Amino acid sequence: MTSSAANGSMSQTDVVISGVKRMLSSRRLKPGDRLPIEKDLAAEPAGLPGLAP
Repeated sequence: MTSSAANGSMSQTDVVISGVKRMLSSRRLKPGDRLPIEKDLAAEPAGLPGLAP
């Protein structure tokens, strides 16, 4: 377990992966859709547009 996982925080990579999974499961992102650009991902508090933290 990494220190970030031990203290409850997630790496930015893990936040993005989790957000993409949520977008897929909620059908807001469908297989074959393009992912948002990095600039847009970084601009959102949760790491992904339209996702609450």
